[in-house]
Amino acid sequence: MQTRKPGPGRPLDALLKQRQWERDALALEAARARRIWEERNGAYQAVLALIAGAESQLRQLYEAPAGIALERRHILEVFLKHQYEVATEWQHAVAAAQAVYAQVMGQLEGSRVAVKVLEKHGERKMLAHEQIERRRELRAADDLWLLRKGSR
Repeated sequence: MQTRKPGPGRPLDALLKQRQWERDALALEAARARRIWEERNGAYQAVLALIAGAESQLRQLYEAPAGIALERRHILEVFLKHQYEVATEWQHAVAAAQAVYAQVMGQLEGSRVAVKVLEKHGERKMLAHEQIERRRELRAADDLWLLRKGSR
């Protein structure tokens, strides 16, 4: 971190700190939203894998020369129907989590830009202040030289 020289009052320091805190809080919220999105997506993929396995088993039973027991077929069909409903619920949950994640990332990006703008503004103000100070010092040195030259 840079140490700042004493300079002009920095009225935007408080705002910069606030924006930095907001940015940090949003970064944590974004990480949390991403984790939730990934967890829900994993659960959705697990349900899809269950469905694929049940469909494969049902296909094998249909292709078997002995045929398929009516009770077994009914159980698999009920299971598949239920899993399709569960998959739809998880799909909606994944979409909602993704939307929240996208919203938080948008806010985080806006906050990052705001912090960067305030930091750049502070740097420009500091440079302007340093230039004014250098000019003041040069003027003082010129005045001293003129005084010495005039006293001879």
